Amino acid sequence: MAEEVHRLETVSHSIFRDVVGDCVTIGAVAVADGERITLLLGAANRDPRRWERPHEFDITRRKLSHLGFAFGLHSCLGMNLARLQAQIFVEDLIDTVGDWQLAGPLDYGTNYTVRGPCRVLIAAA
Repeated sequence: MAEEVHRLETVSHSIFRDVVGDCVTIGAVAVADGERITLLLGAANRDPRRWERPHEFDITRRKLSHLGFAFGLHSCLGMNLARLQAQIFVEDLIDTVGDWQLAGPLDYGTNYTVRGPCRVLIAAA
């Protein structure tokens, strides 16, 4: 379940990268050495060519790698710890509260670079 949450609502929806090298082409766009590009990880995690029903939350979805922790040399060093912490938190929440539901709307604030709800209100079901 944590992987599907992170695919759909990754913490960082965009990252910047500087192009290094001559004659770099991304898709059909030529990009010059030294230019800065923005990678939209949140959009890539919803690419319909990779994900069936990409905008739906589905914990039964077949496990595929996503860009929630970036990728390659720039992947998050703490990703395995974050996955473990999320799993422990959810299991502890279920053991303590049992069935629960959201008790209010989620407010994500205005920061689009680092994304997460300002608070999450829950109620026992």
